[in-house]
Amino acid sequence: MNARRKCLDKQENRCFYCKEEFDSIITRNGKPLKLKLVWDHMVPYSYFQTNPDNNFVAACHVCNSIKSNKMFNTVEETIEFIVKVRISKGYF
Repeated sequence: MNARRKCLDKQENRCFYCKEEFDSIITRNGKPLKLKLVWDHMVPYSYFQTNPDNNFVAACHVCNSIKSNKMFNTVEETIEFIVKVRISKGYF
């Protein structure tokens, strides 16, 4: 089994950050939005300049866009930041 499949299985086909299931429908300001799967570098590529398998997580396109290439000290800090921004942008 390849690394990406293992990652998806471990995460139960859910975003690493918001825990929403991929392809599920959420809303933004009352409008439906389908969550797309993207691969996020936990430590941004701009810092590592390499792509080790253990640096990837499956993320939804919303969380990935919010996190962008920001660095955080902990996963919990990352999630707290993303959730706060999601709420401020009207994602539910």
